[in-house]
Amino acid sequence: MFKIKNKFYKGSKLFSISLILFSGLIAAGIIWGANMYYDIDTGKVMVNEIQRIVKTGANALEVIGTAIFGSDTNYARFSETGDLSFVGTADTISKTDAALAIQTTSQNLTLQTVTGGTLAATAANAMELTGGANSKIDFPNFDVATTGNITVQPAYGLDTNAAGILALGNTTATTVNIGNTAATTIAIGAGGALTRAINIGTGTGIDTIKIGTGGTLADDIDIGDALADVDINGASQLIAGTGDPLTITANAASTWSTSAGLLSITGTGGITLTSTGGTLTINAAGQTIDLDSAALDVDATGAITIDTSSGNAITINATGATFTLKTTTSGEIVLDPISGGAGIIRLGAGDQILTSGGGAASRLSGEQILRAIVPIFGFDLPARTSSIAYKTVSRVLEADPFPAALSGTDRKYKLIIRYADNGTAGTTSWSICLATTADADCTETFTVPASTTADLDKGNVNITADLTLPAYPWRIAVKNVVGVNYPTTIQIYQLFFAAYDQVQ
Repeated sequence: MFKIKNKFYKGSKLFSISLILFSGLIAAGIIWGANMYYDIDTGKVMVNEIQRIVKTGANALEVIGTAIFGSDTNYARFSETGDLSFVGTADTISKTDAALAIQTTSQNLTLQTVTGGTLAATAANAMELTGGANSKIDFPNFDVATTGNITVQPAYGLDTNAAGILALGNTTATTVNIGNTAATTIAIGAGGALTRAINIGTGTGIDTIKIGTGGTLADDIDIGDALADVDINGASQLIAGTGDPLTITANAASTWSTSAGLLSITGTGGITLTSTGGTLTINAAGQTIDLDSAALDVDATGAITIDTSSGNAITINATGATFTLKTTTSGEIVLDPISGGAGIIRLGAGDQILTSGGGAASRLSGEQILRAIVPIFGFDLPARTSSIAYKTVSRVLEADPFPAALSGTDRKYKLIIRYADNGTAGTTSWSICLATTADADCTETFTVPASTTADLDKGNVNITADLTLPAYPWRIAVKNVVGVNYPTTIQIYQLFFAAYDQVQ
């Protein structure tokens, strides 16, 4: 049905012109119908059963003014400016026999709802949105900038619409960045209670995955919580920056484990395991520990090899506790510094090896070992002198009569003197004189204190301190020293020359 909603009044020029117009159209064969009349009540020309309007030329039909197509309450409306609007129930622009294109040439095309309403675009098959370089999407909570950058509302993100894989950069991306500018907190898989599998760089290509490499020295990267399992599978590496340390801190009880295969920690620059406030435990319950390095090797059989050929010291500390080396059922503990050779096993200063009962089984550093004693007294009977000049009392020693000092010791010499004098105080003077030196030219080497009694028939024994000997040959001489009981007489019964080896 074709309606022209212009009011006509009898006798008016517009009414007369309209009648003439429609009469002309009917006469021309453009409009005809079985039922065409003027409705006095509505003031409209009613044309029913429109069959066809046929006219050739640039303008098939011209309607000057507003044209309405449809019923009184449900129609399409062309305004005088050419705007198309719909009134009434939901309206449809459709075409069923070919493609439908709504387009403009070199002009903007706007689809919008005004004040309210929803703009919906639905495709039974594929939907394509194609635009130029300046294309963008500008929604309140979702934007795609002309650069391609995508932003969403805070606390919301990208997800799958059903259970499955959320893939980022799986096809052509060579670098995937997450929070590499001003982001302060990056959470992956942090929301809700879903059971997730989060895969980063799990393809067959060689992946370089960087987290927190901005160089601010203040990044805090947390992986997992108290109940999380963090698995590093395959040929994987944790690498610190060049010249920087890699620190792994456990704020609670933590476990590095492998349910199958080998767990390997490798460092070409060295590996340090440090426990500053607790116990560092290496526990291989029921298993073997295999350490293999240039300096330390513990093989699968339990054999331990420590190599310090580079000169490094080996130190095993057991502070406040007993350090035990033992064989459980049989076997010996062998200390062999030079295998098949003459090595040295040295104790520290003040240290000693004890027997099971607590007795000494070794010498302390500084302890002297008596190696030999030789008599050097020059008389077969006791000899007595009151001289205040030196008198020779020993035989001449032409050479050292003792065996060489033990390894790890220093040779020391002493004199053992059995004597008596009638003095009650003071000392006698003794000299180790060269054999070529006259008695009058001897000089004091050491002194011997007065005996505890003035009875010459009762003797004392004096063991001198360590002596410094002159070159051989030499002899021993003695003289009395002027004192409170001058002149003093000294009687010598025996004189021995002793060699000691002092432990270094």
